[in-house]
Parts: sequence; structure tokens; C-alpha cells
Amino acid sequence: MRVVIHGQDMDVDRSLKEYVQRRLQFALARFSTRIREVAARLADVNGDRGGRDRSCRFMVHLIPTGTIVIEDVDADPFVVIDRAADRAGRAVARELRRRWEVRRRTAWRDYDRRLWQRSESWAFGHGNRISR
Repeated sequence: MRVVIHGQDMDVDRSLKEYVQRRLQFALARFSTRIREVAARLADVNGDRGGRDRSCRFMVHLIPTGTIVIEDVDADPFVVIDRAADRAGRAVARELRRRWEVRRRTAWRDYDRRLWQRSESWAFGHGNRISR
């Protein structure tokens, strides 16, 4: 899992980058084989006007396709990173679970179809008659 960190209208020092890396590793490590890249953008919402709001956006690019975007805003950059990383972990888990359930439903539907075709071929293909 590759993590790319950018700052917009604010300086992102080494300690903040390490904190983002550590929080994302903690939240997403169990899905690392299913994640291609995480792009993190830290920004000062108010910019030159003053104010203390910071935003954090994580774009999680999944394998083979799909992107999950999480964004959060708070005055403290560490709090916003914590909340966004937690939300990203839950969102990735939810998306991967949804994909697994779709595959599972499709597999059972195909299994039922094969079973039905096999039972029809047995009943009608061997000269057997079903009386009603």
C-alpha cells in the first residue's frame, strides 16, 4: 500500500507526515493487499482569511478498480487525521464486504442453476417419466 501525502495552503512537516502514515497503516493494514494507493491531502480551509479549520481528504484506490473518498474538517490537524483514518477503515471494510457478498450471491445462483440443470437431465434424459 503506497501512501502519498500532499499539503495545500499549509506546511506538512515530517512529524505530521509520519503521523498520517502511522494512522493509515493502523486503519488499513488488514486490507493492504486490496489497496493500490492512498492519496492524503491536508489543507487549511480558510487559507489567508484566518481561522483554524484544517481539512483532511483520503482517496483510497482499490484493486482492481474503485475509489473511496473520505473528507473531514476540524481545528486540530491530528484530530481530523484520526477521524478520517477511522472512517476510511470502516468504508473500505464496508466496500470489500459488499463486493464479497455480490460474488457469493452470484456463485450460489450459478450453483443452483447447475444443480437444476443436472436434475432435469437426470429426470428427462434417461427415459424416466415423472408422473403427476
